[in-house]
Amino acid sequence: MTTNNLGMKSRAEKRSSCVMMATITYLGQTARGKIVNLSLAGMAVELSQPLSARTGDKVTVASGDLGHIECIVRWIEGPRLGLEFLLNTNASAQVRSYFRFFHQEATPRRP
Repeated sequence: MTTNNLGMKSRAEKRSSCVMMATITYLGQTARGKIVNLSLAGMAVELSQPLSARTGDKVTVASGDLGHIECIVRWIEGPRLGLEFLLNTNASAQVRSYFRFFHQEATPRRP
């Protein structure tokens, strides 16, 4: 992410649509969901059940394609979470590997 002239973070990384099942963990709570878009900086996740995480909280996302990635919740809109990868994880390498070997562009269905 980059910072615009108002001091707000903007989405500079290209996002790709995808559909990957994942488990999101926050303080011992888990929720199933699916990753609906992915970039080298973060992801959007659509939850199938509520999770009490709030903006700024640290969560862990576990996916068969990506492994375990630590993230910070950047936004919440209904059942969707916008997550930014923590810099102290190997998320960038995991996501690059996913794009190189597994990714096929998908169009997630909205309810």
